[in-house]
Amino acid sequence: MKTSTLIVSGILCLFAAQGCKKKSKEESGKTVTVLIAAESIGPRTPLTLDLINHMEIPLKYYDDRMLTPKHVEENRGRLIIHQINKGGRIFFHNLESESVVSMSRRLRPGGRAYPLEIAGESIEKWIKKATHVDLTLSFHIEFEGFKKLVTLNLLENLVVLDKNKRCVRLAKERTCTTDLLLLLLPEEVTLLHHARQLGPISVSIRNPDDRGLQAGVKALSLKELLAQKQVTLDQVKAGGFGVIKKATWPEAHWDKEGKNLSPNALREKRVKTLDTIRILKGMK
Repeated sequence: MKTSTLIVSGILCLFAAQGCKKKSKEESGKTVTVLIAAESIGPRTPLTLDLINHMEIPLKYYDDRMLTPKHVEENRGRLIIHQINKGGRIFFHNLESESVVSMSRRLRPGGRAYPLEIAGESIEKWIKKATHVDLTLSFHIEFEGFKKLVTLNLLENLVVLDKNKRCVRLAKERTCTTDLLLLLLPEEVTLLHHARQLGPISVSIRNPDDRGLQAGVKALSLKELLAQKQVTLDQVKAGGFGVIKKATWPEAHWDKEGKNLSPNALREKRVKTLDTIRILKGMK
């Protein structure tokens, strides 16, 4: 009985050894592409595409501390804090920690991070980092004794970069506000800053891929917002409550080639002002 058991055990060990040998042989033929320095890189140098090359190395020499091509976009622009000689592999510990990268350095040229204070405590529960939101503005127009409440779509499909809740207690009453840090274009900062002086701004959560519907929601310009009182005078004379569901087309925005940019093109421009992959990494 013992002899049979030993024979069976020996056969199983033989098969296991052959399997491990086969697996080891297969893995020895596999390679991994890693990032190496295309030239000598000094400390405090931003990681850019022209500074890196690709190199194939055997899988057995790879570990997850090395950067691979899939890590390029999320780490582009981060500072290299150690000297790396030409041909040297690039490791994560060679890069400046994300925790010390300022918000201003995460924004690409043309992007602005704008804090917006929203009253109430409940919104903080639902809005997380990387949430996409729309902004709605309400304000009153008074004309010859008539008073009209105007509500319109101000900005839409904005990315929340960060948030902060602040609460104060006066006597027995507790009041909370939530600060949302929004990604905007410079012209949107001007528009939003002026709109805050007109009336309260509310936030709604949206699906970021809601492209079909957003094309029908026309954006506002500062010039249009300033002229909104004149636009709605006829409606004001009717008195009562009213909502402007559709705003008129905004004034023209032009690119460097003189081509007019549609509202959707402006939204794409906003997204491109931020290294979205990097700044939103882990923001869930």
